[in-house]
Amino acid sequence: MISVILLSASIASAGVPSGDEAGTSNPWAEFSRSVARRGPPATGAIGTLIVNPDGTIVYWAKRGDKISNSTRCPAISSVAEGIRSLHLPALSPKTDTIIVGDGTTYRLTVELQIDGDKVDIITSGSGHVGSWIDAALAKLETCWPKMNRFE
Repeated sequence: MISVILLSASIASAGVPSGDEAGTSNPWAEFSRSVARRGPPATGAIGTLIVNPDGTIVYWAKRGDKISNSTRCPAISSVAEGIRSLHLPALSPKTDTIIVGDGTTYRLTVELQIDGDKVDIITSGSGHVGSWIDAALAKLETCWPKMNRFE
């Protein structure tokens, strides 16, 4: 019993690791927006850094080589928790091959809670997935210094 209390106290007193340490975690969500003929895609990733003894969660987010956590940038919590309300598209067999030569392509890869498998969604529309990615990238802009707009 005493060792559990000491362990909890040491976790609580350890504080939140710096943004650089957050990059060592595996992301449970990765997303990107790629605009045709506009350079490399805008990418992001989110993972869980710490679950505090009181049940609060500290998330980390990464874009390019920039990393931050939700203690430093509360927008990260908003993006991480917002994925729960994301309406995923209905799954159906693919019947036609569509090539997108212009426009925007969105990609979301999410790790499932059940067994760690991943779901990869690619869409060329701005439906629920595209809108969530646009909003996530916009919210996360406040978490790091200005970057090249094509990064």
